[in-house]
Amino acid sequence: MTGLPPDWLARKKHDLAVGDLDELLGVAEEVARRLGSPTGGEFSRWLRESVGSLRASNRQVLEALRDMGCPIATTNYDGTIEEVAGLKAVTWLDGASVERVLRRDDRGVIHLHGHWETPNSVVLGVRDYERALGDEHAQTMLKAVRTTRTLLFVGFGEGLSDPNFGAFLRWTRKVFPGSEYRHFRLALERDVQQLQSQHPPEERIFVIPYGSKHDDLAPFLTSLRPTGPTAPVTSSAPP
Repeated sequence: MTGLPPDWLARKKHDLAVGDLDELLGVAEEVARRLGSPTGGEFSRWLRESVGSLRASNRQVLEALRDMGCPIATTNYDGTIEEVAGLKAVTWLDGASVERVLRRDDRGVIHLHGHWETPNSVVLGVRDYERALGDEHAQTMLKAVRTTRTLLFVGFGEGLSDPNFGAFLRWTRKVFPGSEYRHFRLALERDVQQLQSQHPPEERIFVIPYGSKHDDLAPFLTSLRPTGPTAPVTSSAPP
């Protein structure tokens, strides 16, 4: 990016360090706009050279997710799951492909916030979240999965409070407060109590420990490998 004020980078780093969601989205929106999102060449190049260059250095967790044999949805933009699992990327913009994957008529990784190879699918700034929230098919698919399947959240941090998932969770609290069916979020033993406090009973999300250290995640996922005909939909973020 050229023509920036001398203190622009320092100010944006400060805004990121604050950690406030509105500040984070504001920085993301400005960066995306200055790079010409969603169709600009600099935006595409930035995606390719950043998240597009990521490779899986530790494959165990991704292999465990693959071997569970259930549909995988991720909020990540990179292709590390596809690299390990040998699957194709399916973005929220391709509604027909999303349906086929969820129905198990096709195999792929659903990218709820886009994939770097499809720049106009990347949900980064405020305008992008507005697009995703306004896409009736994408929102209907997310709600349908919540209604008919068991969700397992793997590796999620503050991502569950972003505008898309925040709206989704508010919907679940309104619609399913008395549901008998549980959904699950994995966490380190030391974080279980703090993370559970983020989920009121109406969400029906239960935080369960996978171990005392991050290396315990892959063996724990392996232990969940289904033996029957049904399996949960797995939502993943970086572990």
